[in-house]
Amino acid sequence: MLESGQESGFAYYIRGYEKMKCGKGSLGKVKSNKYILNHILPVLILAVCSLCLLKRSFYSFSWSDESFYLTVVHRFWLGERMIVDEWFFTQVWGPLLLPFYALYRFITGGNEGIYFYFRILYWIISTLTAWCTYDKLQKRHSPMAGLVCALIYYLYARANIGGMSYYNMTLTWTLAATLIIYEQVYAEKLSKKKLYFAGIFLAFAVVSTPYLAVPYIAINVYLLIRKKYHCFRYGVFSVIAGTFSVAVVYAGYILYKSPLHEIIQSIPHILNEPEMQHAKDINFLLTPAVILIRIAWRYKWTIGIWTVLMAYIWYKKRKNALFTGTETAVLTGINLVVFIGNSFLSNNMLGCINIAVVLFAVPVIGIFQDSLSLDRRVLGVFGTAGGSLVLAFSFSSDTGLDAMAIGFVLAGMTAVLLLFELDVLQKEKVIFGMVVFACSIMIFQTAMLRFFSVYRDAPISQLNRQLTSGVGKYLFTTKEHAEQYDNIRAAIEEYVREDDQVLYTQNCFWGYLCTDNAYGTPSSWRMPFNSPRLEEYYTAKPEKIPTCIFVLNPAYGDFESSLIQGNEKEEFPNENKIEGYLADYIRRHDYEKIELECATIFRSRSG
Repeated sequence: MLESGQESGFAYYIRGYEKMKCGKGSLGKVKSNKYILNHILPVLILAVCSLCLLKRSFYSFSWSDESFYLTVVHRFWLGERMIVDEWFFTQVWGPLLLPFYALYRFITGGNEGIYFYFRILYWIISTLTAWCTYDKLQKRHSPMAGLVCALIYYLYARANIGGMSYYNMTLTWTLAATLIIYEQVYAEKLSKKKLYFAGIFLAFAVVSTPYLAVPYIAINVYLLIRKKYHCFRYGVFSVIAGTFSVAVVYAGYILYKSPLHEIIQSIPHILNEPEMQHAKDINFLLTPAVILIRIAWRYKWTIGIWTVLMAYIWYKKRKNALFTGTETAVLTGINLVVFIGNSFLSNNMLGCINIAVVLFAVPVIGIFQDSLSLDRRVLGVFGTAGGSLVLAFSFSSDTGLDAMAIGFVLAGMTAVLLLFELDVLQKEKVIFGMVVFACSIMIFQTAMLRFFSVYRDAPISQLNRQLTSGVGKYLFTTKEHAEQYDNIRAAIEEYVREDDQVLYTQNCFWGYLCTDNAYGTPSSWRMPFNSPRLEEYYTAKPEKIPTCIFVLNPAYGDFESSLIQGNEKEEFPNENKIEGYLADYIRRHDYEKIELECATIFRSRSG
């Protein structure tokens, strides 16, 4: 609901258009052109981007991350239990997708087209979020600043995964909460209801990326104990109340499904996950240094110049000395050249250029902005949110700068908002042009990577075969991958019995989505046949030993990332060694062996 004196986004544009029509002669024409430039054009740009992203949703069928997220939700929908039955850490955000998944199953009765459904769902959510970002920020700042910020978010998806990954949704929930809080720091009276919803969104973000709880708790404690923020105390309590409400429901879901003693027994097994081992080596105090080192290494060819530039600006500021016209021209020119270099160094990682824009903004703000007049509300809200995400993903992900770039979406927005607040932009066309140029390069590069890069399938020009049935229905992939997909689906339909517990070894997560069979694995994520995790799991849960095991052809699921991820390529993602605990078990229990072109199937004779 709108508060008194507020108006909806559509009413805002209608009122503006009516005012524009009231102009007379040349003055009216100038007003008309200005209105079109400031309000109509941004909406058209967002609309075009929306259509491009909708079109892009049809392309690529990844056998990797995107299907894994869906298999976790599918497992919970089948009735298997969080923590007790599933032993991979990222399961914690699965319940957030469960209502969307259950709705799809209720409507369609199956999983056909489930990939595309979640891509369209994310497209709708991200479109609404981008529109809200533009609408809120263009009113508080300027249409151009609002548009750039909206596009920074809208055109970003970590590794160009178009579905509802926990990376994408952590960013979306955090941005939604940030917009609400940012609006409230300017409000004459705090809205407890809005801040309560901000707390709900932040709870969703923490559930999606649990390490975000560290900065979340630290920030709330800081705001509560500092006297200068006592006026926001009730607002902070409203945020905490929203978060607590979600926590109660979430804990209730877990405890309803699983006894507490079983949860406690399972937690050590989850923490023993090999891909979680990097978290044990985290030194929280050293994390900021690690972040700086990663950024410096990415921009190792330019970071020295940037450092000298910043040192000179700091020296002048320290002496309270004014910059001469020549100094300003030289410093801004060097800064622009460094940014151009950084943009080239960012071009193989989606969102990395947001870091380059932050590096560009700092010297510009340092030259032209008095620190006392800096809008600390922008830094305090957007800057803190961005920094929190950078820290959280540094803790939680082993993908380095790629995951950290998520936080730099909000950090990039911070830089843009501060840049467009500079008075010099109204006076110096050259400086204004530099800022617009940098923002344009950032948006252009992000758009090109978002529209044309591909994660773990093949270059987009090769995605010319549309899948016509099954979980990947409607999506385009290569002819070879489509044939592999059809062969595996046919084998699953023929050989997986209704009461089987299934295991698809190594890299065929989407196989679990093809049937409603129970999972015979601690996790659907990259489970080799000889994994020590299987012995650990089956020793604790002998009832979960699979009765049907697919060992895929090593060449099936081969992929190539295009334009991103260092153009990684894997020709044999499903290599396996038939040895270890599971191999001994199937020999002892005389499993039948079925040799197919797409896979070798081991199946219990007793079912």
